[in-house]
Amino acid sequence: MSRPISGLKLRQVADLTFQMVTNAKITQAPVDVDVIAKYCGVSVEKTDLGQDVTGLLIAQGDDAVIAYSANQGEQRRRFTIAHELGHFVLHRDEGTDTVFVDKDFIVKYRSNKLYSDLELRQEQEANAFAASLLMPREFIFEEISKDRVRNLPEAELISELAKTFNVSVPAMTFRLSNLNILY
Repeated sequence: MSRPISGLKLRQVADLTFQMVTNAKITQAPVDVDVIAKYCGVSVEKTDLGQDVTGLLIAQGDDAVIAYSANQGEQRRRFTIAHELGHFVLHRDEGTDTVFVDKDFIVKYRSNKLYSDLELRQEQEANAFAASLLMPREFIFEEISKDRVRNLPEAELISELAKTFNVSVPAMTFRLSNLNILY
């Protein structure tokens, strides 16, 4: 079984993604993942990847492209691009060709294929990267300090923040939980 991503690694990922957001001159939610990809020198393309594949990253030398499935909704598209950027930043070996193919979460974990500890760890790290990129800690704390959300019940707060950050309610719930905002 794969070890969970460490707290130190999560903090490093959070610092890295916030630096990327800052360098791309993004100052509020929602984070424009297409701007971040361009900032990283990665092109993004919508294509037909079939039923099971949500996204892929192909890096050859200095060129890299992220392809995402044409049948995804906007929130899933944003997460897929951010996830593939995570592979680009965290897992590619510069100077060598790199390919990551990501299947839908349910498909991946229900398949008969055994994933190595390395593959599972890389997926966890890419997910943490995507969450941190799309929902920067600093932006979340800024949003929850605003009067318009301060006294909302938990479910309404999560829903409102998900809309503000243009992510799914489950993604926002998970992120708030990881930041110890929800208990």
